Amino acid sequence: MNAKRRAWMAGAGLAVLAANVCAQTYPAKPVRLIVPYTPGGSTDPVARLVAIKLSDQLGQSVVVENRAGGGGIVGTQAVARSPADGYMLIYATAGNLVQAPFMVKALPYDPVKDFSAIVGIVTTGGALVANPALPVTNLRELVDYGKRNPGKLAISNSGLGSAYHIAGELFKKLADIDLVTVPYKGGAPALTAAVSGEVPLAIVSVATVIPYVNSGKLKLLGMIEGSRYARMPNTPVIGEAVPGFAMPAGWHGILGPAGMPRAIVARLNGEIVKIMASADVKEKVGTSGLDATGTTPEEFADTVRNDYALFGKIVKTLNIQPE
Repeated sequence: MNAKRRAWMAGAGLAVLAANVCAQTYPAKPVRLIVPYTPGGSTDPVARLVAIKLSDQLGQSVVVENRAGGGGIVGTQAVARSPADGYMLIYATAGNLVQAPFMVKALPYDPVKDFSAIVGIVTTGGALVANPALPVTNLRELVDYGKRNPGKLAISNSGLGSAYHIAGELFKKLADIDLVTVPYKGGAPALTAAVSGEVPLAIVSVATVIPYVNSGKLKLLGMIEGSRYARMPNTPVIGEAVPGFAMPAGWHGILGPAGMPRAIVARLNGEIVKIMASADVKEKVGTSGLDATGTTPEEFADTVRNDYALFGKIVKTLNIQPE
């Protein structure tokens, strides 16, 4: 074995040893989990639940820090630019990783290249719902009704540029019906508008609509994702009535800056997967209409990459230009 080869092997061995030592001593100080949205949003309860459990398992504080701004961009950028040592992590959603790159000019981070995927922790879905006064009972009846009544149907969403706004626009285009889009400042007022009859239709988080559907205050017509929602397998997806329609699934996950040591990623993944598999966490998450998961880093990285590609196709179909 020549001197260069021996030197390379020695260097590689030292790198592996250093990574293992790093993982064994990690964390030596509090870990910050950045939630890039305001306190009290839909991400906060799960983020704080995970942080409490993870603090116990790591023997070190995991502190949730809300760093809002720019629809999630400010906090996400902060993590992307932080040291890749595992002490600043991002609690991300599909919105700030998959959607933002297509909606904002000169986004200060790359959703695929600038992060180390650690774990996907929950999934959810978006639902198309109708006020009971609307004389339709399923998606095909809705499309037929829309064609017979152009411009007379309105659909609410959680805000201009939101995933649910995009879903509504995609539905209009692929179903070839004329709907009036009514954006609200958040999912709650968009939902309230549909319940009150202010607008006949809404696309909102399925987690928020279940009580209203169960009480008869709303009709659930379909889900916006490409495959049926595991929690409600009898509910069709819009794509079954409108060919080609499919939105990326909603999810929450945890990532760190690009280049995190694999040993630290593996440590965090293993601990968080245990947390999400526990019965009490599954129950608490389930009451919010979310499904606890717990993916491998590779699976989560594939989700980000694939959803990013799908959203790119949707943006192209709708000819959306970043602002």
